Amino acid sequence: RAFKEKVDVASVIVTKLDGLAKGGGALSAVAATGSPVIFIGTGEHIDDFEPFKVKPFVSKLLVMGDIEGLIDKVNELKLDDNEELIEKLKHGQFTLRDMYE
Repeated sequence: RAFKEKVDVASVIVTKLDGLAKGGGALSAVAATGSPVIFIGTGEHIDDFEPFKVKPFVSKLLVMGDIEGLIDKVNELKLDDNEELIEKLKHGQFTLRDMYE
């Protein structure tokens, strides 16, 4: 809150959520400043950010999974030009490695 009084904080980007804290400090800062979270870090690289969405974040926080995130990843797959991937999907042989690649 003292920081907010000296510096006008318009929004927050949460960059580190691993470990046991699960972003508690960042969420406390959001509550104290009244500033919204706009992006959330998803990895260690400079471009590992995604827009913050409340529902998937809370689901992950409560260890309920992130169905919306999974659907987004599947929608990113280039299925039109990848017959091998389509066949794997049809026969239930699609793996997490396939999604990663």
